[in-house]
Amino acid sequence: MLALAAACSPASPPRSSVPSDRGGSGGGPDGTGGGKTGGTGGAGGTGTPATTGGSGGKGTDGGSAGTGGSTTSPAADAATPGDAATPSDAPPGNPAGCTAKLCDDFESYEVGTQPGGNWKAALDRGMLAVHEEKAFSGARSVRFTHQGAPAVMFIELRQPLLPLPGDVVYGRLMYYLKQTPSGQYSHFEIVRGSGPLAGDKRAQLNTGGENGKVVVNYEPGDCTKYSKVALPEKRWACYQWAFNVAKNDIHLWIDGQSVDDVPVAPAGQCWKAPMVLDTLHIGWESYHGNQPVEIWIDDVAVGDQPIPCPTGMPSKP
Repeated sequence: MLALAAACSPASPPRSSVPSDRGGSGGGPDGTGGGKTGGTGGAGGTGTPATTGGSGGKGTDGGSAGTGGSTTSPAADAATPGDAATPSDAPPGNPAGCTAKLCDDFESYEVGTQPGGNWKAALDRGMLAVHEEKAFSGARSVRFTHQGAPAVMFIELRQPLLPLPGDVVYGRLMYYLKQTPSGQYSHFEIVRGSGPLAGDKRAQLNTGGENGKVVVNYEPGDCTKYSKVALPEKRWACYQWAFNVAKNDIHLWIDGQSVDDVPVAPAGQCWKAPMVLDTLHIGWESYHGNQPVEIWIDDVAVGDQPIPCPTGMPSKP
């Protein structure tokens, strides 16, 4: 399990402030900025998700199959920065084999639009839209891009899907990162869970990377722990997570392999789980540096049980 009995020291500069949960590490009204030095934490829990299984579809269990998006698509770069992608009203479908609470392979949304249905876009100096250049399954994925930090580009799940029973949120996605940002303070996040704390504050459970390695971060307090596990780039990779509010646990898996050297410990002076995890943020947030970012995300699945990585080769590598 990812354990962070992290210290909070001024080893890194304050991160940019963006409203609400979009603030990320050190950002937003809860973010205080602070250190990058992590201590050690307790050992993780047991069990890992299976590493085989069907690729994610889309929709919630029991939903009717969605209709496909338009087969006449804009040019491949239709969702470049500066374009104003609009949300798609197409409902996500429920392909055979999807057993999670929500699965989405983004095939039902029109190219150039933001995913609709349960998804809400959160953007600040970043862009996102359904795209056809790359896909792990099918023909489409969501492309997230920005031309320099600070930038936010998330698709978010809230009510009615969240919170889940038992307040444990498992998830899985496939991502293709064109190039990992490099350099000191090149911290970024791919998946974030958030929820309320006492006193009108919000906790953020942030997972992502820095300098090509896995990073876990907690806000408020900017408690950060660094892993030696590499985040793959220039290929499709499987990213799995578990946020367990009751146990104050964060657990990550990369390509089905447990990341065990960045635990987030409940005893740390900077750590306190939210009262309930009511929002899931998927996409990208960067804090420093002028390097452009391009990442594709496909086959997202969210539920209250471990979700396996899909099998097979990507349809558009």
